[in-house]
Amino acid sequence: MHHADCILEPIATDLVEIGIDIWQGVIAQNDIVKIQEITAGKLAMVGGIDGPKIDVENITEEKIREEVRRAVDTYCPGGRFYPSIPNGICFREWNNNIFMDELSKYGREYAQKHPIA
Repeated sequence: MHHADCILEPIATDLVEIGIDIWQGVIAQNDIVKIQEITAGKLAMVGGIDGPKIDVENITEEKIREEVRRAVDTYCPGGRFYPSIPNGICFREWNNNIFMDELSKYGREYAQKHPIA
């Protein structure tokens, strides 16, 4: 497993070549769908939820839930993807509680509708 919360898209195939199985900390600014395609299922990824976008004051609950659902719906179909905030949590407790709740609820719903064969 390799942690890097930065742009690694240009070297994603290099990560696979040197034996990295999991990239933890994938930020949404990478073209994650493209990375899934070019690594052909050889690189599991953890991240994709835009933490700085949802860990702000005065954001609505719906906006936080929307970002979680966007990541699940966009990246999970490509396989070997675990949606998360790259650093793991929102620093604002209220935001984090909503993020974790939606990840649990919507993630479970997605997994039930799309079981791994």
